[in-house]
Amino acid sequence: MKDSSEGLHLIIDTLLSASDREFTKSELAEAAGVSRHTVRAHLDTLLEHGIVQAVADGKRYQLNLDSPVTQEIFELNSAINAVGAGHVTIESDTGNVVDE
Repeated sequence: MKDSSEGLHLIIDTLLSASDREFTKSELAEAAGVSRHTVRAHLDTLLEHGIVQAVADGKRYQLNLDSPVTQEIFELNSAINAVGAGHVTIESDTGNVVDE
């Protein structure tokens, strides 16, 4: 069973990877590999922080690309992926990012 924070991360990862797509709660749950309950549990928080926006009839949701929070998430996700791919390292003593 996935814990709450893992479910949230899976939802955000799904939204980031399909940033131009609109999802119903059920579609988002299926795409993220989490339960509909997990989506419902996190959706209000994502809406409140402007990461997600309701579209059309209010039953579909998409990543809010205009949100400064979403832009920060994109930048952080890119940095994490670069470190994970071995393209950069982070010096433990300074926190500086070093290109490989």
